[in-house]
Amino acid sequence: MNELFSYTAPVIARVLNVALIIVMGLLALFAVFLVAFGIFMLFDPDPSMATRVSEGLKRSGYNTVEKVAPFFAAVLALAYFYIASVVRGIVKTLTNGNPFVEGNISRLRKTWIIVALAEIFRIFAINDTTLSSWFLVFVIATMAEVFRIGLELKRDQELTV
Repeated sequence: MNELFSYTAPVIARVLNVALIIVMGLLALFAVFLVAFGIFMLFDPDPSMATRVSEGLKRSGYNTVEKVAPFFAAVLALAYFYIASVVRGIVKTLTNGNPFVEGNISRLRKTWIIVALAEIFRIFAINDTTLSSWFLVFVIATMAEVFRIGLELKRDQELTV
């Protein structure tokens, strides 16, 4: 942790580290708020709901989706929290001056999988899709391969006299 705040670390790495700490804190607070709000929404404060159910009217799917939407949003917030923590791990290796390590390749692979799963979850939860998220998946997967090739080149260079 101290190397991230040392004066020898690149300025951009220090700025990114602080920004990621702030983002992770906000995402954690947001997820906790959404879960609490979701629990509150489960207990319907609408007294007319009991009347509608007792009259034999069916509850619409909209009310059910409306009540679980905060939980869906909390899951997405936690996915983004995980992604921010992975990016922070990559920033830590940048401060050491050695980003081409096996750990970063694994982190990037996990990241594109989490982004893809979050997008699939969002498609089913919201019934909406955007190409920008899928473009991000392909960019991160490409970056993982670039880091893998960079690691191979680094290993070859270390073996060269």
